[in-house]
Amino acid sequence: MKTPKPIFQTGLGIFITKIKKGGPQMNPNADYLGIVTLLRSLREQGLVSGSEAKKIAARLMVQLGADIIISL
Repeated sequence: MKTPKPIFQTGLGIFITKIKKGGPQMNPNADYLGIVTLLRSLREQGLVSGSEAKKIAARLMVQLGADIIISL
């Protein structure tokens, strides 16, 4: 049985990179990028401060296991 090719969906920042037994595994870097994009939008709208956005991003980077650096 062949392993399925990776599936890439753009626009929402969702990338499925590995399909293992038990279902797809999300890419933590792609998830983190999507969240940072959302935080930037919230900051621009004045719904969250810059310092709050940085704290949230730092906490989620660790929680998701992302290993990319993105500045807010």
